[in-house]
Amino acid sequence: MHRFLLRWFRDPKAFRRQMADNDAIISGSAALQFLDRAHYPDSDLDVLFTGAGMDWPTDTKCYDKLRNVGHHLVAAEGYTQYVAPGTTPIDWARTTGKELWLGYFHRTREPSTHAKHEITAGYSMLFDVFEFRRGAERVQLVMYRRSALENVSRFHSTAVMNFVAWNRAYSLFPAYTFGRRVSVVNRAPDANTAEVMRKYQNRGFRFVWKKAPHDRIVCPENDVCPLPPVSKIGYH
Repeated sequence: MHRFLLRWFRDPKAFRRQMADNDAIISGSAALQFLDRAHYPDSDLDVLFTGAGMDWPTDTKCYDKLRNVGHHLVAAEGYTQYVAPGTTPIDWARTTGKELWLGYFHRTREPSTHAKHEITAGYSMLFDVFEFRRGAERVQLVMYRRSALENVSRFHSTAVMNFVAWNRAYSLFPAYTFGRRVSVVNRAPDANTAEVMRKYQNRGFRFVWKKAPHDRIVCPENDVCPLPPVSKIGYH
């Protein structure tokens, strides 16, 4: 993991300590690349945090954790927060979790188009996004309304249902993702999701549709619906 994180961090061990201390996980294309031993030149790093669903005393504590990592990116790693034109950047050395939470209701949240599509893929659990840049590298700190792990299980398709903790990496569907290079679609794609899916098709994944009683999505003709997921934990 140390070598993999060197792409984004000068001191990967220090960042992993930040992950451990602040209950953060890495997901999205970065987690897939780590487990697949792949390299996507145009990808960024998504760091996920669990929110408290608008329970403000607890939510401010969740934002304290995000603030700690944001301050580390700026102070120790030389990143700069990306903000929309006309928006005042956050002073990460002075701000508090409570101020970040209160600022949610006034802040213009406008991450780059790339970041928005990659993180959300049309899913409404997203609460807040802070994007940091250093040269060509991008890191997103993402706060969700509830559990970050719940959100991973609701990503657009199974190929990206992976996450990396500070000391372990997890794949929810390793047999399909790494064995068959198949990604099962989790919901009907909107325009953003379709754009992301095309990107993963270009990376060598084939998409199939799930079949569930509560969903109108069905498997295409002559395509076999997948079996239940196989879970795997990777220690590193």
